[in-house]
Amino acid sequence: GFDYLANGDIMISGVELPQVSKHQATLSNSFFGALTDELEWFARVDYVYGSKRYAQVYNAAHTGASSKVNLRVGVNAQDWDVALWVNNVTDNDTSPALIRYVQTQDGAYGPNREIAATLPEKRAAGVTVNYRF
Repeated sequence: GFDYLANGDIMISGVELPQVSKHQATLSNSFFGALTDELEWFARVDYVYGSKRYAQVYNAAHTGASSKVNLRVGVNAQDWDVALWVNNVTDNDTSPALIRYVQTQDGAYGPNREIAATLPEKRAAGVTVNYRF
C-alpha cells in the first residue's frame, strides 16, 4: 500500500509517526481541606489517555489505545506529609510500545520480521513519607 520513489525508497508521506500517540490527554483534579489547625488532608485523581502507537512507519501493527487512572490521598503538616497512592488503578495492561526487528538467519538477514511488545506497568500501590528539615 506504499508508493516507491525512483531510488527504491518507500514514500511514507501521510502515515503516523511510530511510537507516538496521535492523541494524548491528561485530566487531573486535587481536593484538600483542614483536619485540624495543623493538619490538612488532600486527594488527587489523574486520568491519562493515549491513542494507539504504531510499531514502525508502515502503520501495520499498533498497541491499541491506553487509559490509566492514578489516585493519591494523604495528610500534610508543616514539616511532614504522608500519602497513600495507587497507580494504574484499573490495571490497564496495554503495552506502551512495540518494537520491530529483523531476524537473522545464519548470520544474514532473513525474510522474517518480528514485532515484540514491551511489558506494561501493572497496578502499583505504596506509601510515601516526606519530612522537611
